[in-house]
Amino acid sequence: MTFTSRERPSRLSITPEDKVKASLLTDRSAKSRSMVTQLQKELEDLKASTHREKQKVRNAKRKLELADQKTERLQNEHDRLVMKMASLTTEMKILRSQEADNEWLVATNNNLRAIVEKLTLGQT
Repeated sequence: MTFTSRERPSRLSITPEDKVKASLLTDRSAKSRSMVTQLQKELEDLKASTHREKQKVRNAKRKLELADQKTERLQNEHDRLVMKMASLTTEMKILRSQEADNEWLVATNNNLRAIVEKLTLGQT
């Protein structure tokens, strides 16, 4: 806006109202700068917190992956032991059967010895 020579004030005068307005604007500006500084600090804190949380998530994922690997190894070991136990159970059944056969053979052998002794005694 331009002033004509008549409209243009000859001298700038600052009124008490202008001083109050200027003071209020200065206060608002200071408050705004303070608020911006506070918000910047909060933003930095949030960034740091987010970084820490992301690190925690990465660590938790790694621990979970290691736990999964350990679980898989344990499951494989369990499966191997179950197979070994089944094999040993089968072997034990075979050995029991052989033991029964051996007991029968020992009894038969003893019976045959007794018969041979009787026959030998009878011939002498």
